[in-house]
Formats: sequence, structure tokens, C-alpha cells
Amino acid sequence: MKKMMKFGLVMAALLAMAVTTFANTTDFSVRVNDNIGKTIRFSVVDAPTVHLSLVSDQDEILFEENAFGTGAISRQYDLKSFPAGTYFLKAESASKISVYKVDVTADDAIITKTPATEVVKPVVAVKDAKVSISIINSAVTPISITLLDASNVELFTETTPEKLSHIKMFDFSNVPYGEYTFITKYGDETFMNRVVAGN
Repeated sequence: MKKMMKFGLVMAALLAMAVTTFANTTDFSVRVNDNIGKTIRFSVVDAPTVHLSLVSDQDEILFEENAFGTGAISRQYDLKSFPAGTYFLKAESASKISVYKVDVTADDAIITKTPATEVVKPVVAVKDAKVSISIINSAVTPISITLLDASNVELFTETTPEKLSHIKMFDFSNVPYGEYTFITKYGDETFMNRVVAGN
């Protein structure tokens, strides 16, 4: 009975940690400024580091950079050499990935003010030999979780049906101490999180 109560308390602590981590995760937003011709202008707000990339509709990366700053990180991209078509601006921080549609015509380029897609990255919390993985899945797609050991041997795999959120708890008290990798897939994105856990 005492063992069950202790396990329940550890699970409650992990759940509280995951919820707190979600609440404290620094989010970012992209502010789209007025475009001039085929130049798009925007600012990334509230992210000290963001990875920016321009991607074709064939998923080919045409340009990418890591941007750093405090407050707002302003950028403008001249797309006059781009043929008419649809492109995507991808902004990725430590907490999420936002994708904005960019339409290029013969005369101008227009970036949408709201993201076409937005995916919040999973939050992994470690407490003693317990690990929780918490997912907010705004696209409400199936969620796949795979756990690998340091030798890339699959220890666990699970795919859930479409869900908005999912929390999965793992007990590492009966496995050797070492590095483990969680691979999660949802919302057309794949994430890898490494943890050190076990006994």
C-alpha cells in the first residue's frame, strides 16, 4: 500500500512538473509588417533564438539562418529572384514550430499573418527514475512515441489515435542507468528528446 502511495505521489509530481513546464515555456509570435514589392518583412517576438527557413512547396530548403536577439528579431527577405509560386516561412524555437504561407507573384510577395500550421514541441520531464512526456497536439493527428536505448534498440513503441493532448509516464527503475531517446511524431513533425535515467 505504501509503495502504491509513493508511486502515486511521484506520478502526481511528474504531472505537475509537465504542466508547469508547459505554462512557463517561452512562446514566440511572428509579426508580419507591410511588404514592399517582393520583399517580405516580419519580426519574431519573445524568442531569444529562432531558426528561420524558407521552403519551397516541394519541401526544399531555399534559405535558412539562426537568428538571435532580445525583444524583437526583425528580418526582411527579398524574393525578387523567386519564380511565382507558393513558399513557406518556417520559424522554429525551443518550444514550437510555426509555418507561414508566402505567395509570390510576378509583382509582389505576400506572407500570411497567421500560421498555416503550428506544432508545440513535446515536454520531457525526469524525476528520479520516472520520466513523463507531455504533448499538445493542436493538429489532432495520431501520436507516435518510440523509446530507444543507447544502442538504438527499440524498447517501446505506441501510436495513439487522434488526440489534442497526451501525457505518457515511464518507470525507468528496472532498466540500467544510461542515455535513452524518445522519438515522437505528430502534426507532420518528428522530435527527438534524449534523457539520462535508470538505476
